[in-house]
Formats: sequence, structure tokens, C-alpha cells
Amino acid sequence: MTSTDSNWRRIAPGVLLPSALQAISYGAILPIIAVYAHDLGASLALAGLVAALILAGQLLGNLPGGWVVDRFGERNAMLAAAGLNIAALVGCALSTRPEPLVACALLIGVANAVFGLARQALVTIVIAPSFRARAFSLMIGAYRLGFLIGPFLGAAAISATGSIRAGFGVAVASVLVTIVAVLLIPDPEKFAGVSGAPAGAPRPKLLTTIRESRRVLWRVGFAAMAVSAMRSSRNTLLPLWATSLGLDATTIALVVGVGSAIDFSLFYVGGILMDRYGRWGVGVLTLLSYGVGHLVLALTHSDPLAVQVFLAVVVAFAVTDGLCSGIIMTTGADMADMVNPNRPAVFLAAWRVVTDLGSAGAPLAISLLTGIASLAWAAASIGLVGFAGAFVLGRYGSALLREAAARRAARDSALATTTPGPLQRTQADAVR
Repeated sequence: MTSTDSNWRRIAPGVLLPSALQAISYGAILPIIAVYAHDLGASLALAGLVAALILAGQLLGNLPGGWVVDRFGERNAMLAAAGLNIAALVGCALSTRPEPLVACALLIGVANAVFGLARQALVTIVIAPSFRARAFSLMIGAYRLGFLIGPFLGAAAISATGSIRAGFGVAVASVLVTIVAVLLIPDPEKFAGVSGAPAGAPRPKLLTTIRESRRVLWRVGFAAMAVSAMRSSRNTLLPLWATSLGLDATTIALVVGVGSAIDFSLFYVGGILMDRYGRWGVGVLTLLSYGVGHLVLALTHSDPLAVQVFLAVVVAFAVTDGLCSGIIMTTGADMADMVNPNRPAVFLAAWRVVTDLGSAGAPLAISLLTGIASLAWAAASIGLVGFAGAFVLGRYGSALLREAAARRAARDSALATTTPGPLQRTQADAVR
């Protein structure tokens, strides 16, 4: 058994199960938190703000999360984030006025950001690059499965108790089980092939890391941000587009459900493609596919076959999203190998800020452009972002990805000659 296989077998329960459980918690509260705020007396605007602050918290939590993970270690950071999440969820459940929900929703987002960053850093450090895309794809698949289950569990609990607070109870229970699963992860230094930073090496500083890696963040990071924007746009644009075509709610739900099923069925295939054939080709094709799909929608809204074209685009987007599952995390981990392979958390924090800007900005852009011009103009504009990302990745990011591939090959070769067994990290990393 290779060190990669051994490491993955040891880390998988502590990565996949928490991913699914975290998604169950998130999925259980996301559909109800705005309704809950409104029931407590919030206006519709404030209720919408409460829901939006979860995403804002995720964005704000990335940069301090990088310091937390680097300072205290991946497993400890996940445990701390889970504890913060529980406190915020309990605060939501005990609230009698909407104002405390503002702070609690923000903290839920921060906790999710720190947890996700720690989990990504752990896989980056422990898993050999030749298996990295498959590991991240499996992690994304587990998260999507949990996010599918969460709303159903929340709805069942609310129906059984007659109280919307039961949804928060489901979320708390999921996080409690997450803590148990995280405790199953051995310390990273006990994995075969894992080494720490050199003795006396200074801890990476956030602003210094951002400045020194600005070329990576601008070129490859911009492409990853475009992928993130395309995915977020898909979730916002397609239901609006179906409504504009006159489709009823049942049909829209069915179409979205079929697309999600296709997406979910292909997540591991995407990991295999990225590990075997590289990240560059998958990334460029992903962005081109999204770009073409958005432009096709924009050009066919008034066509007699607009509904059929819409259904074809839904399927194309689902296939694309399935085949690029994990590409943002995988590419971020590859770039972290170039910046600081022993302490990737600080760079990954900056990377996640860039990509989260894409996911947060796309729905806002669609809303703004639809109000100013039309839904078709919004689709066309988002499609151009996809083409821009493909151009930047193809023209400027290819050299960086080739360099990352060379470093992956060198690291894999080094791991292949490493004698499996516990390796000690330096005294400077003892706190980890």
C-alpha cells in the first residue's frame, strides 16, 4: 500500500463524514433562518439580511481563519469552529427578537469558513498531489449529499415538533456528531510522507503572503473566481430564466432536481480527469462551457425553441459542474505547494477570499443587470466572465499550472521513496 493510499484511508472518515454533517447543518437552517427572523418580528428586508449574513460571515472569516489554522493546527481549528458554530446555532434557537440573529448568522458563516479552510489545508498537507483532485472531489460529493439531506431532516423535525426551532436542533446535533468525527483524525505529523516547516522558520504573514503570491492570485485565482461565479450564477439564473419562459413551479423544481442528480453522479469522474490529465484542460473547458451556455441562453430567449434550449443548457451546466467538482480546492492546493507547501493555510485563506468574491458577486450582478437592462443581458454579461477566465487561465495561468504540475511530480517522487511511519515535526510546530 502506498503512503497516499494509507494516508487517505486514515483521513477519509475525518474528512468525508464532517463534510456531509456540516452540509446537513447548513442545509437544515438555510431555508428557514429568514422565515424564523420574520416570525420574530423582523421586516422582510432584515430577514433577508440575516440569511445573507451567513455568506458574508464566510467571506469575512477566511482571512482570520488562515491565522487560526496556521497557529493552532488543522484539527484544533476544526474543533474550535464546530464549537463556535454550536454556540451561534443555540443563540439562534434561544432568540426572542430578530436582532441577535444578525450576530449569530454572521458567526455561523465565520465558523463555516474556518472549518472549511482547516479541512482543505489538512487534505493539502496530508494527501499526495497525484490523488489530491479525487480526494477533494469526494469531499465535495459528501458535502453535496449532506446539503441534499439537511433540508429534509430539518423539515421533518419541524413537522414533528410544530416548532421552527427544531431545525436549529437538527443543525446542532449534526455539528456535535461532526466533533466526534474530527476527533478520529490523527495528528498530521503522524502521517507517512508529511513533514513540517524547517526549524526556526517564521510563520507566514497574511499581507506578505498576498503580496508575494499576487501573480498566482491574479492569474489562476481569477480563473477560479470565474468558475465560482459561473456556479453561483447557475443557481440564481436558471430558476429566473425558467420563470421568464413561463414554466410552472413544479416543472422548475423537476428541472433543477434532474440537473442536481446529473451533477452529483459525475463528481468523482471529475477528480479522476484532473488527476490523470491535469487541471489546466479541465479548467479551460469548464469556463468555456459555462460561457457558451450563458450566451446561448441570452441569444435564444425569444426563440420558439427557447424551452428546449433551456433544458439542454441545464443538462450541459450539470455535466460541467459535475466534471469540475473540486477544481477550485484542488487548484488552490496546487498553488499553495508553490507558495508554502508546509504551511498552506494562510495562502488558502487568501485564495478562498478571491473565489468567494466570485460566488457572492454573481447573484448581485445578475440582479443589478436584470434591473438595469434585462435577464438576457445579465446572462450574456456573466457568460463573458467565463470567457475572460478561460483566456486568463489559458494565456497566463498555463505556465503556473505547469510549474505546479512539475512540483507535484517531484513531491510524489519524494513520497514514493519515503519510508512509511510517524514523522516528527519541529519544535516550532509542536503547538500544531
